[in-house]
Amino acid sequence: LFDGKLFSRVQSVKDLVLRLILRTISHYIDHLKVINMISDSLEQKINASMKNKYLINLFTLEKSLVYYLNAINSNGLLISRLRQNAGKIGFSEDSVEMIDDIIIENNQCRNLSRTYAEILEVMTTARNSIVSDKLSTVMKRLTVITCIMMPLTVITGIGGMSEWSMM
Repeated sequence: LFDGKLFSRVQSVKDLVLRLILRTISHYIDHLKVINMISDSLEQKINASMKNKYLINLFTLEKSLVYYLNAINSNGLLISRLRQNAGKIGFSEDSVEMIDDIIIENNQCRNLSRTYAEILEVMTTARNSIVSDKLSTVMKRLTVITCIMMPLTVITGIGGMSEWSMM
């Protein structure tokens, strides 16, 4: 948790908290990159096979992005409260500058996750419309088959009735 150069110059507990928040944001960004790679992989699999399990995975991925967005927004509220009360808490000038950098990083992370969520939403909508189009094509074919078979069924039914022989 405390590896890397980010934690090499920690001077106080307040500084440690700020660096942990920054580490959390960078961790979210890493997860968003992985989510983007997974969505690209799912998109290729959907284009190749159109199986429902890939669409369900896409829905699950979209749902997880909503949770990420909520967490990032909560982090943003925490960071803005820290920035507002920096004087009361006793942050130094360097710490306030670091809080400003953290706010910028969090905003970039929020924008990135919103962009990914919008892309997944558009992909999901497009895939749903493709599936609906394929379903309507199948239904058209079934309707044509039914229209061909129905008159034959009526003729067979009339021919098989005992009343027909009386006529």
